[in-house]
This record gives sequence, C-alpha cells and structure tokens, in this order.
Amino acid sequence: MRGERVFRLVLTDAGKQFLLDEGTDIRYGARHLKRAIERLVVQPLSCLLATDQIAPGDLISIDHAAGSHQMTFECVERAMPAIAKAA
Repeated sequence: MRGERVFRLVLTDAGKQFLLDEGTDIRYGARHLKRAIERLVVQPLSCLLATDQIAPGDLISIDHAAGSHQMTFECVERAMPAIAKAA
C-alpha cells in the first residue's frame, strides 16, 4: 500500500440524505449520483488535500447542514506518523 492515499471517511445520515437528494434522477440513473459524489465530496476533498488541511490516513467526517447547498468536512482524527505506528 506504499504510495497510496487512503482516507477514512464517515458520512452522517444528513450527508447521505443530501447526496441521495442531489444524486437521484430517474432519467439518468446512477450517473447522476456519481456526478453528485464527484461534485460534493471528491472535489472538496481534493482541495482540502491540496491545501494541506487533511492528510492521508485522517478520519474525515462529512455532513450536511439544512438549507446549505454543500457538504461540510471535519478532520475528526489525524493520521499517526509512521514512527508512532511502529512503536
């Protein structure tokens, strides 16, 4: 797994419901949900990673606040450095 960028994600019930609401379209099927996940989860995570606000191995909580048109991201637990893991 060397070189991989693994994250631990927890999606709240409100976050799941928002993704379903945004990604459900009978005409387009799963493609619409895939696009919603890309827009609402993957792109914001990429920005957080690029700005060093999160790191591989972090536990990230993803939520949605009522009335908002986006998801909220919180780093709940930081990844342990490799040296600390070995101890």
